[in-house]
Amino acid sequence: MAFVGSVGVSGVRGKRIVESRRGSGVVCMSAGNDFSRREALSLILGLSAASASTAASAAGFAFSKPGYNGVKLQPGDLELDQDILKSSAVQSKLKNLRALRERVQKLQADFKADGQLDIVSRANGLVEISVLREDLNVVNTVFDEDTQIKTDRVVRAIIEDIFELKGVGALKPGQVRSPKKIEKTEGRLNKMAADLDKLLQFYP
Repeated sequence: MAFVGSVGVSGVRGKRIVESRRGSGVVCMSAGNDFSRREALSLILGLSAASASTAASAAGFAFSKPGYNGVKLQPGDLELDQDILKSSAVQSKLKNLRALRERVQKLQADFKADGQLDIVSRANGLVEISVLREDLNVVNTVFDEDTQIKTDRVVRAIIEDIFELKGVGALKPGQVRSPKKIEKTEGRLNKMAADLDKLLQFYP
């Protein structure tokens, strides 16, 4: 089972190993054959507060598995654990991600009206990366391990979009954003919106 950022759960020869990375240390728990996705969800929620500051300060982003192979996913092809999907934890995180999508839409409209908008400040205000990682970790627990290997591609893209948006939207003091830079920034905003739509369509 693959998770974004600081928590990973993976199957190893009939056992599942739970790893919690804090700084440079690694803590492992062998949970036996019956370690379930519900237990993984509880673990993520329990560890998220302790790991948030580490995740927020980490440079770039890290994943427990590369795990995507270019397969085009269709919502109807994915089997969800309905009990986990209906849990208050998952529903809360889905609400966060849908609210993020609305903020991105607002930023798209504002940037269309003003191509010289301070994109970096607005991107920083969209969501904290540590919070986004936790939201993505939790909602991904509705899928089994094999499916998560495929959904990692979408998860990776959403995290990357935040960093890329800041990069392409940055301006030096006194610099005016050129038409080409406006086009690139708008394209990155559109990609972020599309990636969020792609993820959210997996959840009825």
